[in-house]
Amino acid sequence: MAHDVFVSYARENSDAANAIVDLLQDMGIRCWIDNQTIAHQHGEDWANEIVSAISSSRLMIIVFSQHANASKYVKSEVHKAFDSDVPIIPFRVEDIEPQGSLALHLPSSQWLDAFPLFENHLDTLTTSVCRLLDAPEKKTEETDRKRSPKISWRRFVTGHFGHLRRSATTQSKARRAHAIPTAPDQTPADYRSRKAAHEAASKEDVRVLAKANRW
Repeated sequence: MAHDVFVSYARENSDAANAIVDLLQDMGIRCWIDNQTIAHQHGEDWANEIVSAISSSRLMIIVFSQHANASKYVKSEVHKAFDSDVPIIPFRVEDIEPQGSLALHLPSSQWLDAFPLFENHLDTLTTSVCRLLDAPEKKTEETDRKRSPKISWRRFVTGHFGHLRRSATTQSKARRAHAIPTAPDQTPADYRSRKAAHEAASKEDVRVLAKANRW
């Protein structure tokens, strides 16, 4: 089967490799991964299939970790991709640097880091894959749902300051309505009585204004 991307990984990182394959194939990018393609082949046929798959790939993604660093199979696959002029994207799921011959074939300028949270870096990977394959990026429904609705700045500003004007008018009316009246012949008892009435009305104003100030 024709494919675009060969995914190289150590067995310990199979979950990450499968997640990458599922994501890319949902975008219409064809992937080759051994656990889905040659699960029932062994020996020489298996090795030949690997070599053929790498040679016919347009891009290799290596799920890079300490396990990949120590895997002789990953090293062989990277060497074959290098010899076949297949571009390689090292997707580092751990803060590990390539050792030995891998350091020669995986220069740091090409690394993409996928830690500490693997899922948060998948968009960066798909962007790089699409760029190298010259393929259009397809946004998922999840991304579309997260996109904020566009709001006119004029509508926002008008609504915001209109709300402030309404609040100020309401407060001004409340202050006038509940101001404590005074009179030249007012006694201390009269003042205390009117003050108590004013405070009771003010508490009601606070409740009304709090409700009016909600957006």
